Amino acid sequence: GGATDLAEATGGFTSRFANTLLPALARIGGEMRNYYVVGYVPPRPDDGRFRSVRVKVDAPGAIARTKKGYLTARPRRIP
Repeated sequence: GGATDLAEATGGFTSRFANTLLPALARIGGEMRNYYVVGYVPPRPDDGRFRSVRVKVDAPGAIARTKKGYLTARPRRIP
């Protein structure tokens, strides 16, 4: 479905078919206390193409949830 696809593409999760939000809120709270943000500047020029992202983690029990990729900006032509 749409929400599941969006969550998967952006490194998130969905909480469906539950009569309570408490498990999802507990998960969100736990994740907000344990995360890193990694920045990246691509060496290739902006050409409007999609670039996939892959992150490897070398720590026992750790996982990386990432976006599937990003869309580069097209260069703007100024008249």
